[in-house]
Amino acid sequence: MIQKFTSRQVRGFLPTILVYAVFAVVIYLIFRMVKRGFSEVFTGIGDVLNTDANTQLNNTQATDGTTMTVDEANAFKPIAKQIADSQELALYETGFFGQSDPDEEQLFAPLLDYNGAQLREVYREYGQRRGKTLFEAYGDKLSQDTLFSSYVYYDDRVEGCTNYFDNCYEVTFARAIWQKSGIPIAF
Repeated sequence: MIQKFTSRQVRGFLPTILVYAVFAVVIYLIFRMVKRGFSEVFTGIGDVLNTDANTQLNNTQATDGTTMTVDEANAFKPIAKQIADSQELALYETGFFGQSDPDEEQLFAPLLDYNGAQLREVYREYGQRRGKTLFEAYGDKLSQDTLFSSYVYYDDRVEGCTNYFDNCYEVTFARAIWQKSGIPIAF
């Protein structure tokens, strides 16, 4: 037997479905916010503890032989913070449709004029952000050395990448910049 619904029954049925659908969407959104909040809290705690970056800096020295006194390091600290902040912004920039698209020019240009000791201070100031050290973020965000995923970078101030024919793609160029810092390059 085929059962027919009256318009009165249909009108009573539709609001019930809409209430359940809205309720399900609200529950889902609350779940996502709580999940995101917890992950940000744990990431934030790890960023404050910052053990990876400090361990690497305490066990190494700049390979270009440069050092900084305590006073020099304190004077350079605001500059290092500014550069570290710009590194984070450049790494986590998004392109079309929200895709991750680091700004390599903004990533590399601020680092070119600094010696190994100063680069170490930038690395120290970056510490651990979003749950990663600067080199871990480089490893995640920069394209590997391939012709179709990266431009060729070169500059007279970067040893081993002084002209176009050195074929220094993103990762190679970043490694060459940071080499003088003496920090183990893990990207």
